[in-house]
Order: sequence, then C-alpha cells, then structure tokens
Amino acid sequence: MKPPREITIVLIAAPQKCAKCRQCEALLARLQERFPGQLSCRQLSALEEEARAFGVVLPPMLIVDDLIVSAGRVPDEEALVQLIEAKLSADQSAEAPGT
Repeated sequence: MKPPREITIVLIAAPQKCAKCRQCEALLARLQERFPGQLSCRQLSALEEEARAFGVVLPPMLIVDDLIVSAGRVPDEEALVQLIEAKLSADQSAEAPGT
C-alpha cells in the first residue's frame, strides 16, 4: 500500500503580513494539527515570482492542490476542513482494491 499523499497548501501573504495574513497562518497551524502528516503547507511572499505565477495575487491567497480557494480574505475553516477531508477520502477510494 502506498503512503498517503500529502495535500499541498500554499499561503501567499503580503510582505508585511497584514492581520488577515496572520489569521491565515494560524488557520494553517490548526489544520496541520488536525491532519498530522497529511498536509504540506508553505508560505510565499506576494512579491515572489512563484506567487505571481498564480495570476493576480490578492493577499492573503490560499491555494489547495493548485486550486485557489480564497483571495483577499480569511477562508472559512470548516469549509477548508471539508475540502481536505473530501480530497483525502477521494485519494483513499482511488487506492482501494477493486475500484
């Protein structure tokens, strides 16, 4: 059996980290506690070339597995939990024998 895939979450924050950016950082910390070993979280400055590759950057911007889930606001925590759970469940279903 393959080890479970990590879901990649990228936070693009303002260089001086506004209040919303700091709230997003705290949200990511809570998600990592809730899903230990299942998330790969990282943070980029909105000024970095890699961040600009996502298009118009309105920090804070949260990307889950290359899908922009929020921009310019703090996303709803429960909605993010549901998205992560759905992705993890889909991964497990895809690996189940006979599917």
